[in-house]
Amino acid sequence: MTDIIIIGGGPAGVSAALTAKHRNKTVKIISNSAEQSNLWKAKTVENYPGCPNVSGEELLSAFNKQIEDAGIELITGRALNALPMGETFSVSCGQDYYDCKAIILTVGVTQQST
Repeated sequence: MTDIIIIGGGPAGVSAALTAKHRNKTVKIISNSAEQSNLWKAKTVENYPGCPNVSGEELLSAFNKQIEDAGIELITGRALNALPMGETFSVSCGQDYYDCKAIILTVGVTQQST
């Protein structure tokens, strides 16, 4: 049983995972592959503190290395359901189910065409 499952592997999800790990919680991140992210496709990210003028690919690669170094499991895929199971939750990703005590949603934003 994992303490926390984080759905979303962008800046908010990685920050939440690192904070949880620092607080001695077991944590997993469920996220699509980095290459599918709009952030990955950004040529320049100018508004992320401490990382001026970095590409989205460089930023997400650094995030992935940091969570790997911290021993945080990254499950690549789409979270399909999050079901309450009394005092716990079950999250499905593909054909697999993961049980946890808490869920954090950090799904980011979707750009709409105008």
